[in-house]
Amino acid sequence: MSCMEIQIQEADTISQELVTPRSSTCVHHDASRPGSPTDTSAAQGSSTLVLPNEIYPTSPTDSRRYKHDRKRDDKPAWYPIRPCRVTFKDEELPPGWEKCIHPEGLPFFYRPASNDCPMRLFTDEWLYDEKTAEHISDFLNQIQQAIVEYGATIHPNSDLVLELQMDEGIQKCGYYFIHHPTKVIYWLEEVNLEYMSQQFGNEIRGDISDTQAEICMEVEYWAYWDCFPNLQEITPDIHDYAMSTIVAAITDVISSNNSTITASYEELKRMLDITHQSKECKSSKWHIGRFMRYIVGDRMRNYYGAYGAKISRNQKVLNTEDSGGRSKFFWLFSPFMFFIPHSQLERVEPLVIDRHVIRLHWIKFFKDLQEEWNQTMMLATIMLAANCTFLAIPLFQALDNSPREIVAHSTPAQVASYFSLITSLYGFILSMVMYRQQRVRCPDTPEEIVDYIFNNTKSGTGHRLQHLVIIWSLPHALVTWS
Repeated sequence: MSCMEIQIQEADTISQELVTPRSSTCVHHDASRPGSPTDTSAAQGSSTLVLPNEIYPTSPTDSRRYKHDRKRDDKPAWYPIRPCRVTFKDEELPPGWEKCIHPEGLPFFYRPASNDCPMRLFTDEWLYDEKTAEHISDFLNQIQQAIVEYGATIHPNSDLVLELQMDEGIQKCGYYFIHHPTKVIYWLEEVNLEYMSQQFGNEIRGDISDTQAEICMEVEYWAYWDCFPNLQEITPDIHDYAMSTIVAAITDVISSNNSTITASYEELKRMLDITHQSKECKSSKWHIGRFMRYIVGDRMRNYYGAYGAKISRNQKVLNTEDSGGRSKFFWLFSPFMFFIPHSQLERVEPLVIDRHVIRLHWIKFFKDLQEEWNQTMMLATIMLAANCTFLAIPLFQALDNSPREIVAHSTPAQVASYFSLITSLYGFILSMVMYRQQRVRCPDTPEEIVDYIFNNTKSGTGHRLQHLVIIWSLPHALVTWS
């Protein structure tokens, strides 16, 4: 069991209360729960709200939206349409619930606020299934009962999102509340930010301030908007906030060569155009959540508004024990590879300062690597052809007036040609394999790039990056030996 004491908030203290460190950007269900009945260090007030273990805090970025395992029967489609029928309606939903369709096509369900439940409810569980609807109703009743029993006051203008999860045969339910005035999410219990760093590939380090926690919660708010956009309201303030945020990102990108923004100018310009043109379109709201989630996520990674904010991609803001020294393995192999790994490492190290990566710069680096491997393959092909031609010339030379006598290939020139042939062949094979591997399995998102470079290490780069550089340099080095 876990708990958090709930206290009725005054209007002028709601914003501060919602950004205290009990909020989390990514919350995974844990049987131990983030708090316990005996842990009241974060509690304030006179009453303690206790929820069942089957109800746990979750977040929009940890949603199962893209993990639903819903299958359709593989059989010919058949549906009879009655004469003169012009309206179509699915079977009945539980009382009060309405069906909405996300612009991506996934249905979700919504229940407006009522006297029984003064908050809007959202879920993307399939409520046409009777058992699913019963589970949602039961968990909702348990949450409401706990709120009433302990006299908790939910912040006004809040939404509640419910998500079912089967855990070892036990039906459980994740939940989170949305507070629109402050653009954050919150829970009825203490939740820490431990999983937030894991969600973003351990790019975020150090102690979290209230300002950073607020930005983390704002990322979650826009992720919620991204999941349930149909019923959101684009007020003039929200539209102006989105426009000013995108304009600030564009200004940084076009005026600095070391911008920390991960989007390109072309991408940001399209975001700005869509946001501006859709102002008069009342039904188009999805873009706001998707764009703001993207840009505010960059702010979170760069410690926006915090001590030691990262304002340049070459800026190091973390105190680490990793001095960046070269390993003995690196020093052993690099001289035999004509110090190509050293030059490669000098190109790569500025791209991974403080475990922070800029997607555009890495995509460009990977494309440059592919081009280098492609050129290496061409050079290796030329060397292979030259060596084969050279070795074929003395194959049937006359010896002692015997025109069919085969001459042994043992001269220094022939031995050198064999060595060149072998190294160029291996260089060609490695270049071809790495080129294809990079095209097929190239990491694309910042999280994938961090995982690829750091291999889930918790701090520092270790020597993995140096090992990768040696591997990347091997085809060129072999062809150089050739």
